[in-house]
Amino acid sequence: MNAVRKMAYIHEGLCEEKKGTLTIQTLEENHQSVIGFQDTGTVISREIQKRMFEPFFTTQRENKGTGLGLFISQKILKEHGSKIEIQSKEGKGTTVILYFPLAMPKTKTSSVKLKNSEEHLLC
Repeated sequence: MNAVRKMAYIHEGLCEEKKGTLTIQTLEENHQSVIGFQDTGTVISREIQKRMFEPFFTTQRENKGTGLGLFISQKILKEHGSKIEIQSKEGKGTTVILYFPLAMPKTKTSSVKLKNSEEHLLC
């Protein structure tokens, strides 16, 4: 959402930056779906990178952010077996990479009739 907001600011002339590129890539790797968002904008400092997933850490002006967005996003992703990585390098911009496990194939289900009992499903 921040990238979309920033692009709107640039488009409206409300931001000092005048150009940039947002590249979105997807691929399947090691039984995961991987989505990468790479921009050519401002680099995130190492100090901020170290703290960006901490609850209540924000770089926004006062009353503009709670500092919970990345913290909550990372927590939700972890709960679902996924993860988020953020890489930011001078001259290359910032890349956000999301990893999602591919669904496990469903096991074949069969039913068996046991003597003197009801039908039971076996997985």
